Amino acid sequence: MSRISNMLVLRTVQEALGEPSWRLAVMEEINALKRNNTWTVIDLPKDKKTVGCKWVFTVKFNADGSVERYKTRLVAKGFTQTHDDIIMTGDDSLEISNLKRKLEAEFDIKDLGKLKYFISSS
Repeated sequence: MSRISNMLVLRTVQEALGEPSWRLAVMEEINALKRNNTWTVIDLPKDKKTVGCKWVFTVKFNADGSVERYKTRLVAKGFTQTHDDIIMTGDDSLEISNLKRKLEAEFDIKDLGKLKYFISSS
């Protein structure tokens, strides 16, 4: 049996908060939302309705089936929310480091390390 087949799929944030690895992932997402000033708390205008949200839970795996990381996102219901990845390439490592520092000053970013490719013949 592979490690992937043993993974528990979470459905609620309450379930996630009961598991240390998931609790950490939830707190990382909340902290990132705060650092990026994702929202401002205001009184709801009388002619507006609130937009609900939900937690999305994903497990990222290494090629050998072991868990790479637990990933959570708080997304608005009824809307499509995407998180863009950026791939930086080049032969000037100093320039790439400078760009990464500038991005880190403005955004909450996570360096996922070297890019890995998996090629299938099927």
